[in-house]
Amino acid sequence: MNFLFSRIQNKLIAAFILVVVIPLLVVGIYSYQTTSNLLLQNEVDKKWQVGKSQSLQVVQFLAKVMNDVLFWSHDKHLNELVAARRGGNSEAIKKALTTILEDFSGDMQKEGFYHKLRYIDENGQEVFTILNDRHLIRSLAKNELQDKSDRYYFKETMKLDVSKVFVSYTDLEEEHGEIVVPHIPVVRYATPIFYADGRRAGIIIATVEAAYVLSSVHLLPGEVGGHYLVDQDGYFLHHTDASKQWGRSLKKNITLKSEFPRIAEAVEQTGKAGAIILENELVAFSKFALPGHSEMIWTIVSVHPMEQIMGPVNEFTLVFMILTAVALLGAIILAIVMARGISSPVLHLAQVADQISRGDFETEIKAKSNDEIGQLAESVRRMRSSLEAAISRLRKRKR
Repeated sequence: MNFLFSRIQNKLIAAFILVVVIPLLVVGIYSYQTTSNLLLQNEVDKKWQVGKSQSLQVVQFLAKVMNDVLFWSHDKHLNELVAARRGGNSEAIKKALTTILEDFSGDMQKEGFYHKLRYIDENGQEVFTILNDRHLIRSLAKNELQDKSDRYYFKETMKLDVSKVFVSYTDLEEEHGEIVVPHIPVVRYATPIFYADGRRAGIIIATVEAAYVLSSVHLLPGEVGGHYLVDQDGYFLHHTDASKQWGRSLKKNITLKSEFPRIAEAVEQTGKAGAIILENELVAFSKFALPGHSEMIWTIVSVHPMEQIMGPVNEFTLVFMILTAVALLGAIILAIVMARGISSPVLHLAQVADQISRGDFETEIKAKSNDEIGQLAESVRRMRSSLEAAISRLRKRKR
């Protein structure tokens, strides 16, 4: 009998586990997968948004430079200087030049990020150059002005129409054909200026220290991995290893393709921005065109180990496993308690029935409840009373 009820109890426990634990596991696994995917997607989006935000900062900065150059090209005193040069009026040239140097120097002092501001005439000769020499603004003397007719930025800008801008490569500053040491990375914005009769009078060109452009391109605090900015030809403008920067100027064939061929291929084949997983790394990137030159595309690329990306997911996994284990243990304990709560009264009534079958009518029936077991206990009581009365009548007849 005990063996029978033991098996019933086990069946009840198994039934409770099936009803409680399995749904708990199904819901838990689904919740884990859903939450893990959301956490992973959130981390991926965060890395992608960082690159997108940094690229927007670069674009906004260079858009200001472009607007400044266009503004200076229409400056009243610059127009007076151009007209005076056309008429050969030396006094008017001197007066206009004095005012321009004062005004433009003030603008450069205010902004702080311009390295040079120049007017180069139609023959390629510098008319004036205002230099930011370690935050000391000064204009170059006449004997310091150079012939720039052979420089690509002069030639290309002279081909442009009114209010069109030229954007140079981002490279290292040169003086007299030699790269300045220590290196000064620069980017140049230029636009042509014209005489009143429509003839070209030269160009106005602003040289920006690229350090100000690149200052927004960096890893966030606490992040590990690589963070890079490459130009339209894949040369590194920013690299975690500074020795691999400025390959164009230094004649070093160090590009995104030579350093990270798989990343370069993936970035080239995808759209303007996104994130991809290559082996054990997450690669997030954002492409953007420089203001004034839609074909000059720069790309911010960040490479993060998946261990870092999966950190929040792994933390959630650990917490989830602990909570699931506690829930499973609680569900099993509850199943055992409930199974025993059902089987124990039945076992007790079976024992009482066995005692009654042996003629023992004194055994106490302890089951007291309002459910079916309570009804069964009441039936056993009535059966016991009936049997006890029947046996008593039989005994009296025998006497």
